[in-house]
Amino acid sequence: MPATPHAANTSAAHTRTNTASRAGQGNGTLTALLTRGMHTLLATLLLMGAAQAWAGATTTAVTGNPASSTAGQSVTLSATVTGASPTGNVTFMDGAVTLGTATLNGSGVATLNATFMTYGSHGITASYAGDAGNSASTSATYWQWVGYGTPTTTLTELPPKIRLPRVT
Repeated sequence: MPATPHAANTSAAHTRTNTASRAGQGNGTLTALLTRGMHTLLATLLLMGAAQAWAGATTTAVTGNPASSTAGQSVTLSATVTGASPTGNVTFMDGAVTLGTATLNGSGVATLNATFMTYGSHGITASYAGDAGNSASTSATYWQWVGYGTPTTTLTELPPKIRLPRVT
């Protein structure tokens, strides 16, 4: 935490205290006894207790296969998380509806098979929960198109007419 330089005061010494913190990680305090004049302080924040490793940034991307489908057809959704060997779970969403959760494999990919029963565009996102060395991230929206499908027509042959003799 770099300290802000400040102007000299008229006393022989001046005490300057700064506090720094990181959400969920703890906080620390720097107190310095300064003599008259201008000073620039450079301090490193060491958190009380065990050393803390801060999670690195990740990115998440989601795709579907096939890119367009028909109502009732299975679609494989894949989320790829890039980071420092990410582990853990990815949650797949269709708007506000949770489709399911899948675990990342060793390559940072999680897959989920989904079936969409309504036609139209479905806005799919994938959210990575994060782990000890990687921060959480959410993908951009992937649009899965679901169509009506190909209509089928079945023809059935009717039996031939049967002629009955006339009765008089």
